[in-house]
Amino acid sequence: MDFTFNSGDVYMKIIVYSTNVCPACHAVKEWLRQENISFINKDVSSDIVARNYLISHYGAVVPVIEINGVGVKGFNKEKIMYLIGYMKDRE
Repeated sequence: MDFTFNSGDVYMKIIVYSTNVCPACHAVKEWLRQENISFINKDVSSDIVARNYLISHYGAVVPVIEINGVGVKGFNKEKIMYLIGYMKDRE
């Protein structure tokens, strides 16, 4: 299923690459929920396709938050909100 975040009139695809044992992964997903931002969670400990994608594009690090194909390594609220704002301005 493909989820998108409706930010005004702009639809964004947000994917969180995470694992179940990563505290920062849990924190970013909880923060996104609190901000009412929909996202797709890809658990790279059990999803080999997602793991291979993550490693080939970002290295072996979690969490990675990908917004319309642009990734943020780690839980960085400012970068995430900046990218969401940037993507809104591009539409």
